[in-house]
Amino acid sequence: MRHALISPALIFFQGITFAQSWCPPGATWTYTYSNGWTTEGYARFTYIGDTIISSLPTQVIAMHTEGTEFGSPFTHDYDPYFTTVDADLVSIWTVAGFDTLYFFGAAPGDHWELTAEDGGQSQVQVIVSDTGTTIVGGLSLHFLVLGNDTIVQRFGSLYQFMLPWINFTTDAAGGPLRCYSDVDISYSALWWGYGCSSFMGASEQTSVVKDVFPNPGTDDFTMQLPSGYHAITMRDALGRLVLTQNVAGGTTVVDASSFAPGAYMVTCIAANGTRSGSIWMKE
Repeated sequence: MRHALISPALIFFQGITFAQSWCPPGATWTYTYSNGWTTEGYARFTYIGDTIISSLPTQVIAMHTEGTEFGSPFTHDYDPYFTTVDADLVSIWTVAGFDTLYFFGAAPGDHWELTAEDGGQSQVQVIVSDTGTTIVGGLSLHFLVLGNDTIVQRFGSLYQFMLPWINFTTDAAGGPLRCYSDVDISYSALWWGYGCSSFMGASEQTSVVKDVFPNPGTDDFTMQLPSGYHAITMRDALGRLVLTQNVAGGTTVVDASSFAPGAYMVTCIAANGTRSGSIWMKE
């Protein structure tokens, strides 16, 4: 195996379950965004919802970058990427249609070619040199070693760039995975010792949840959100996930009629990765 994947502190061997391979609720990836020359910063990808493309269920993944270019600060939100999952196969939408991004069922020696975003061939052939499993937060995650990169279920690429891969593009900004999180697990790379919210600009300090009312309430509550896609999750006082919901912003009503009375943690993740929370009480 080419790379050390996971900190021993994150590995647990009791109560292991097998994981959803891609885009569970709340999935958020944070990468270094650098070309080692003109551009330095971070790139954050956030799973913000689902749609249908070519009759296939498709995940919508927003991309936000922030940093400096030639010494001047920048922030940029890109058009979303679209992926679809068929068992162990994760494909990405291009102008030529869906094309293989990751195939977690591959064996050593298997290979595929990457398609560039414009639909042309990138002339890069991905060859699997090793496979295995690792345990994160009690979940068994399959991984593939591909040349200088390692691809892990849920995490995607650890060393190149998640969407799209950039190891064939001259001077393109990209870099290794700093952090990954979803509703089940959280991972921070050992080499990145500053925390996922470090050096990421003022937008990280801004709460996106404007209000939750009535609080306390009974059958439902209302949230005021900025425009744009958001992922909402709720956990009860024992930390159990009771709701996941993707919304388009504005005035959002959440149905809580089936929930037991008590306290709930409401978490909202915006398309740029900004995360905030609030406590809601059900009477």
